Amino acid sequence: MKYAPAHYAKAFSELATGAKTASAQSALVKNFWAAVEKNGDLGKAPKIITATEKHLRQADGRDLYEVETARATGTSAKKLLADIASPKDIVQESVNPELVAGARITKNDSEQLDVSLAKRLNELFSTRNT
Repeated sequence: MKYAPAHYAKAFSELATGAKTASAQSALVKNFWAAVEKNGDLGKAPKIITATEKHLRQADGRDLYEVETARATGTSAKKLLADIASPKDIVQESVNPELVAGARITKNDSEQLDVSLAKRLNELFSTRNT
C-alpha cells in the first residue's frame, strides 16, 4: 500500500517524540526508512523529509521564515526579523537574482511579503495589458 508523505511525516513525528536516547533515535530512523523502502516509497523521500520538518516545527510552535534577496546583504536576515521572529524560529536566507532588487519573505509556505522590483515590474506590465 502506498502512503502519502504527510502520513509518513505524522507517523515519524509521533514516534520521534518518544525516542529519548541517541540509540533509540538511531534505531527509529533506520527502521522508519526500512519501512519506507519496503513500501516502495523511497522516491518520495524528499517530500517525506519536508513534510516531517514541517510537522515537527509545528509541534514545537516554531515558524519558518524564508528570506530571498536580490543580492547578498551585509545584514543577516535574523537581525532584520528580530522584531517579528522569535529566537526559536528558523530563518533561511538565499540570494535570488531574478528579484532584480528588493526582497521576498515567506512565512511557513503560506504568508508572503514581496517587495521586489520584479514583482512591481510584473504588476506594472500586467495592468497595461488588460
